[in-house]
Amino acid sequence: MLFLSACGNDDDEPNPDKPDAGGASALVSTIMEPTELFKATKLVVSENGQYIVLGLDTRIDGSNANYKFYFSKDTGESFSELSGTSDFTAVSNNGILLSGYKLKNLNDNSDQQIPQISYSPEPVMDVNGVAYYVNGTIHKFENGQSINLGIAVNALLGEMIYSNGKIGFLSLYYRTLAEYDIATNTLTSRLWPAFDERRLRGTSANNNNKAKLSYNEGYFGYASAGAAVVVAPNDQITYYDYPSTYDYQDNPIAVMVEDGKMYVDLYENPLRTGNYNTVVKTTFEASGSTLTKTDIAFPRTAKVNGTVYYSGFIEGGKYRDYGIVKSTASGKEYVNTKVNFDNKYSNTGFVMEVGDHLYFRNKKYDTSAKTYQSSEFKNLLYGYADAQKTVAYTGEGTFSTTNNGSSWKLENANGIAPNFVIKNNKGGYYALIYNEYYYVPSGTGFQYSKFDMAVYSSSDAYNWQLISEHKNVDGMAPKAISPEGHLVYLENRNPMGNPDFVSNLSTDEGISFKSFKNEVAGAVSYVGTYSSYHKMASGRHVAFTYQNPNFIAISCTGLTDGCSEQQVMAAEVPSGVFKVFYNSNDEAIIGGKTVFKITGL
Repeated sequence: MLFLSACGNDDDEPNPDKPDAGGASALVSTIMEPTELFKATKLVVSENGQYIVLGLDTRIDGSNANYKFYFSKDTGESFSELSGTSDFTAVSNNGILLSGYKLKNLNDNSDQQIPQISYSPEPVMDVNGVAYYVNGTIHKFENGQSINLGIAVNALLGEMIYSNGKIGFLSLYYRTLAEYDIATNTLTSRLWPAFDERRLRGTSANNNNKAKLSYNEGYFGYASAGAAVVVAPNDQITYYDYPSTYDYQDNPIAVMVEDGKMYVDLYENPLRTGNYNTVVKTTFEASGSTLTKTDIAFPRTAKVNGTVYYSGFIEGGKYRDYGIVKSTASGKEYVNTKVNFDNKYSNTGFVMEVGDHLYFRNKKYDTSAKTYQSSEFKNLLYGYADAQKTVAYTGEGTFSTTNNGSSWKLENANGIAPNFVIKNNKGGYYALIYNEYYYVPSGTGFQYSKFDMAVYSSSDAYNWQLISEHKNVDGMAPKAISPEGHLVYLENRNPMGNPDFVSNLSTDEGISFKSFKNEVAGAVSYVGTYSSYHKMASGRHVAFTYQNPNFIAISCTGLTDGCSEQQVMAAEVPSGVFKVFYNSNDEAIIGGKTVFKITGL
């Protein structure tokens, strides 16, 4: 729905950017629906595949709710939220979930308390009942009673791993490896072979205490900060040193042994790469004598009747970023996670329309097939389109296409990453880069806005020359530059008291600014102050802003005056900072959980 509301703003001073007015009634359409995002941080599946329990870390959307838990008792056809749970270890074939020292029945949501014994390690779940380890011996929990099976094991807290109906005990303290078969109630033990502990710690992580253990069908895995080791059933040891950029004290993230291979999830060390802005995580497969990168995703379960479950992405699948995947020898498919929850991580961010595809972050969406794939870019930052070409500004350089994305050409591997690009009146292009931040004067308790900015020009939109630059300026940064080379920003001249706002205008490509007009506090409505600014082929200037709870389209006769508002009532529009892409037809693409196209501006 779209409504028009009169909001004329005739300036008292001459406007340098005032073309003829015009415009038409705008229409809003949905071009990409939100998907059922479910990025599990913990995942367990019963041996028969009937029960699936997942932990979702909601902190990835900026909230403070921490973990939420969901479970399915119909092989993933439907999910329900699981309350009263803070963690879980495993789930049995009959729906008994081990959560701390509680046994939760997923069929009727009832609880049973496992007797707590001082200094006992955490219990381990059986495929049909419960087996756990307390005071040096293995116990069973039956009919509310703890039964000592009289099987002694030397192991400490955290040195047990459940896998396919067995329990592996890897004890560095006691130097023992042990396997307990729950079905046959037998324990097989052997000494842990000698190994090089210093090599495993890594050169930069002597204080690492995040070592991870793994066990599967006679194979034991141990991964620490600088290297990993696999012990085969015949006690053969294989070491795997991490690449130098992954030798880091926060490693490993996760580790798993399956079919004799180890998989380890690692952080890149920013102290070695200098990359402090992006968290880089990579999964490696340890096979033979080397580590190689793999697309295996964590968290994941060991094989359940020949099926591996994990949280990940399927090329050509129906989910935007993540889903719960069932992987078998015949292929991969998503578990039908019909979960209704709010997670802002599903926001696409900047979205660029190219032909029949929508590009965002490192993905692209086929609007005809309604499927998702990895895109040609690892990190899309911004994009620009005109009748001749579309340009993508990415973390790997600047790319262009002249055939609607059928092929992309790398134009500049070291180009700038602009916040805004527009074709100028000189036959070339302008780019604007800005960075806003808050300054807090010492001892005052006040804070006010400051920014850095730079203006560039280019003949091709790939290679740029710096025109002007300013740092530590008081005020809210210009978000756009007009084709005429004009910019405007808002300044509060009394940040430590009653607000006194003034607009500052540049008519020389940002080289100099002068006071343009005093403002009512916070009431500025110039389209040049919005990152969504665009000049239409008709000559009108437009922009979008979010004014809770409404999404507002602003139409102006110039960069700094003549504005009216068109109120766009659209669900799930992105709040806060967002970017808008305009295609060659002057249609706006707006990202969020749902992606909208606005035509007829």
